[in-house]
Amino acid sequence: MERRKFVQLAGLGTGALMMPSLFLGNSIPVEALLDPGMDIATKKDDGRYGS
Repeated sequence: MERRKFVQLAGLGTGALMMPSLFLGNSIPVEALLDPGMDIATKKDDGRYGS
């Protein structure tokens, strides 16, 4: 293996270890991602502003 390729792969491996979000993140089911959610009008009229 050439030195340049080794340094690139080592850098990618080290960078992957520095990303804790991949290991500590919350898993989200696919159904939650596909759910359309709350209606925008309902969301904006939550009663906090007296309307």
